[in-house]
Parts: sequence; structure tokens; C-alpha cells
Amino acid sequence: MKSETHGKNFSPISSTQDSRSQSFTFILFSSLSIGLLILLLPHQSVDGNLVPALIFAEHQYLFNVLVISVMVSFATASSGLLIGDNPRHATISRWYFRISQISLASALLIMAFASFMEFLRLVSSGFRLWVNEDGTDSFVFQVWKKDSVRRFVLGRVMWKS
Repeated sequence: MKSETHGKNFSPISSTQDSRSQSFTFILFSSLSIGLLILLLPHQSVDGNLVPALIFAEHQYLFNVLVISVMVSFATASSGLLIGDNPRHATISRWYFRISQISLASALLIMAFASFMEFLRLVSSGFRLWVNEDGTDSFVFQVWKKDSVRRFVLGRVMWKS
């Protein structure tokens, strides 16, 4: 007796190929969104190279590794989608799938590590409370550098008189 799902025979091979195709699509769009996020962050010039100022200003090498891992993830996921479900290229498709998973995981890990290091640097510099000219107070991260001070406003508090 054949089990039918929506008028088609159920085959475990086609379901794994469908799930791999969906995973390739997810990895493709995830790496694309990380790439767009990198472009939308404010940049600053460090040693003649543009890096995102909020996360990677102190860790330029991590930014370079992040860009490479996002590019590898995008390239392998798109290549795996282009190969499709051809049985002759099943081994290559599996390798593309593994490489895209590893490179996307490393990109997410790099972003988490850089964010954590930036958070520790900001917390270690301390919180300061600044009074603005208009009577509002701002909770500010104040980051001291050699020649300048960067301030990140966290919130504003209005004093009632």
C-alpha cells in the first residue's frame, strides 16, 4: 500500500533534497542580510581601510575575516542552489552545503565575538551622566581614546520641576 501525500508518492530522498534546498535558500538570504548590515553600519577609516565604527574599529582583522566568511557562505549557497538536485553532483552539493553552514556559523560567531568585545570595552570605560543645555540628562557611554572622545547616547531623562 503506497502512502500518498497531496497526490504524490512520499520519498525520503526528495524530502532531504527539498530540505537541503530550503537550507541553501536560508543560508543565502542570511549571508545577504549580514552583508547588507555591514554596508548599513557607519564606517570609519582605520589604516586606510573602511571598517564599521561601532563593532570593528578596534578589531580590523576580524572584519576582514567576517567579510571573507560571508562571501564564502553566499558563494557556496548560491552554487549549491544552481547545482540543484542532480544525482551526478550529489557529493559536490553536500560539500557546498557543509562549507556554507560552516562559513555562516563562523560569520555569526565573529559578529557575536566582536560585539561582546566592544561591549566589554564600553563597560570598562564606564557610564557617565551628562547634562545637556536643554535641561535633559543623557545616559552616555563615554569611550576615551588618545585624541578624541566617542559618546553613545543610551537614553534621555526629563527632569520635572
